[in-house]
Amino acid sequence: LVIVLDDLHAADGPSLLLLLLLSRELPRAPLLVIGAYRDAEVRTASEIAPLLAKLARGAEVKPLPRLAPEHVAAWLHEVAPEADAARAQELYRLTEGQPLFVVEALRLGARDRDRSSWTHGPHAVLDERLGSLSAEARAVLEVAAVLGREFTRDSVAAVSGTSRDRVHEALSEALTASILV
Repeated sequence: LVIVLDDLHAADGPSLLLLLLLSRELPRAPLLVIGAYRDAEVRTASEIAPLLAKLARGAEVKPLPRLAPEHVAAWLHEVAPEADAARAQELYRLTEGQPLFVVEALRLGARDRDRSSWTHGPHAVLDERLGSLSAEARAVLEVAAVLGREFTRDSVAAVSGTSRDRVHEALSEALTASILV
C-alpha cells in the first residue's frame, strides 16, 4: 500500500502527530508513505516545523530538483504532441524547469498558439508567494529584479536609497521564503 500526502506544510499539528505515530510502525508494515512539502512554507510555520523535522529524521528526504530541458520537452509532448522543439525550449526558458511553473504554464496555455499565455501561471504563483512578504521586502525585490539575476546588497541599497541593514533584513526575509537563492 502506498499513501501519498501532499502539502504537508499546510497540515495541522494533530494530523502531523498522527503521522509521526504512524511512522514509528512503518518499518514493520507493508506500507510506503510519501510526503511532500515546501521548505519555505515550513520555515515560516513555527508550530509544524519541529514535527516535520521529527518525521524527517526517520525518513529518506529527497529535495525535488528543477527539471532538465529534455524533461520539460517530454512533459510538453505528453500534453501537446504537436508542439515542436522551439515551443519546448520556450517553455523551459519561461519556467527554468521549476515543476510548479511548468504545471501552471501547461495548464493555462500549452495548447495555445499564443506563447504569452504561458506566463500567466508562473506570474500568478509568484504573486501569491510575494504576497506573503512584507511591503518593504517586496519593494527591495523590485529593485533587485531590475538589477538582474545576480546583485549585491550594496547595489540594491544604492539604487533603492534604503540602508544596507534594511536591505539585508528584506533579502533575508526573501531567502527564508525561498524566493531568493
